[in-house]
Amino acid sequence: MIDRFRKKSKVVYAMAPVISLTLAIPFYVGFVWAPTWPLALVLLIGPTFLNYFYLSSSVALVQEEVRPDQRVMSGALLLLVMNFIGLGLGPTYVGAASDFFKASHPHNSLQMALYTLIPFYVIAIGLFLWLARIFRRAEQA
Repeated sequence: MIDRFRKKSKVVYAMAPVISLTLAIPFYVGFVWAPTWPLALVLLIGPTFLNYFYLSSSVALVQEEVRPDQRVMSGALLLLVMNFIGLGLGPTYVGAASDFFKASHPHNSLQMALYTLIPFYVIAIGLFLWLARIFRRAEQA
């Protein structure tokens, strides 16, 4: 999909993640709110599917923007940084937030911790919108 729309504009590298992350927010909120685990599992399908549209855009953009002899290293560094942040800081943050909420919400501290991730969706959407703006300006110049 990105390759098809890329022929018209680089903005698709930023707008595909914006659209997918925006669509994922209601599913994520529903997942965290869900009163039963079967409903939570069904609602989790949405963000699980939609959250990763940024990955193909990011990898394709990096591969396109660097010289051919730098593509392997650039792709590896991109994945290293994303894994450090996503797999290193993400679970650690949620665990710490859950511990923090344990005193005030002893029966749903993990739920409260998961709610604190919603602003990160907004931050990611904002950053991708900023990238889209940069691409639009570069195409107009």
